[in-house]
Amino acid sequence: MSYAFHINKGSELPALRMELIDNGKNRFQKFYLAIQAAKSVTFSMWNADTGVYKIANAPADVVYDEESGCEERYLLQYKWRKRDTDESGVFTGQFKILFSDDIYMDGVTFPAGELVVPISEDLSITVNDAGLKR
Repeated sequence: MSYAFHINKGSELPALRMELIDNGKNRFQKFYLAIQAAKSVTFSMWNADTGVYKIANAPADVVYDEESGCEERYLLQYKWRKRDTDESGVFTGQFKILFSDDIYMDGVTFPAGELVVPISEDLSITVNDAGLKR
């Protein structure tokens, strides 16, 4: 199984937003706070058939989830550029979160290093032919 995202060829909207999935651990809420302190968040996307990168380590953002209700949550977000979606096909995407220093929160340590998201499943991105008109 994978996360599926669809966008039309040549489109810049909607932005790609990915939520970190709550796996039931009590430290999960603290992780939302920790990613706000990350040194950088990047996004990469490559052709699922050829493995050729379309986007490599482009800057991405951590944004507040306005629809999270009473619970404060954050999403990883990538804003598309026209050149990102100028080729139709199926792509695999991934976010990387870089923690440059250990982060300590309420007795929980988030070690320095890189976290790749999604963690357990692929992010499948389909760029549909229907969008680009010249």
